[in-house]
Amino acid sequence: MWGFVKTIKEQGFGFLAPSDGDAKDVFFHKDSLVGITFDELRVGDVLSFDYEENPRGGRSAISVGRNGEPQFDQELLVVNSFAAQAPAAAEASPIASVRTLTDDLLRRLRRNPKELSQLHSGVFEELVAEIFKSEGYETEIIGRFNQPDGGVDIIAVRREIGGMTFRCAIQCKCSGKSISAEPLRSLRGSMDRYQAPYGVLATTSFFTQPARDEVKAYLWMIGLRDYDNIVAALNRLQLH
Repeated sequence: MWGFVKTIKEQGFGFLAPSDGDAKDVFFHKDSLVGITFDELRVGDVLSFDYEENPRGGRSAISVGRNGEPQFDQELLVVNSFAAQAPAAAEASPIASVRTLTDDLLRRLRRNPKELSQLHSGVFEELVAEIFKSEGYETEIIGRFNQPDGGVDIIAVRREIGGMTFRCAIQCKCSGKSISAEPLRSLRGSMDRYQAPYGVLATTSFFTQPARDEVKAYLWMIGLRDYDNIVAALNRLQLH
């Protein structure tokens, strides 16, 4: 059987939406993975698996690995599967297919901030750029979602008193999983290329303790903006 990853929990488990049309999601644990590590998984990944009935009447996946089925458009698969399994809730389904940041989308995210992790990466970059604009920065998105960005998604520049400018390199991670230290190292390696003395890693999730420790190693040259920070800034944004 195959299905897509619907939910990932940092405790090492998640749920799969099965291809057989069953309305019940299938539980999986990181110990059931074959040929793939838990850290490699992303919401929307298509996986193959067997399953067994569990004592609670649900299904638990076993032998979970990369699927040999044709490569689907993951965002389309997510949206269509939700619509097929819960037609009444289809309008409130994941919003990964949205490609433009609008006031209507901002209002929706304010009502349902947990949907932040379902945003298309390009839209999340637009949101972060708007947040920095509201804080007095001029922003430029370096690469769109289908273009290389060199490890930096946004450059933000703010004019300081005395004519000096403060330049910041921003990397965005739209994810439902906690962010490790590795993206911080990647961002630090790209900052000099953009002549940015300060970097920011923004995410729809949270940061692991090793990631926070990594910030100290860089003498706080990199700032962290997690889910709570993004939600607070989202609620402060002025709608047009």
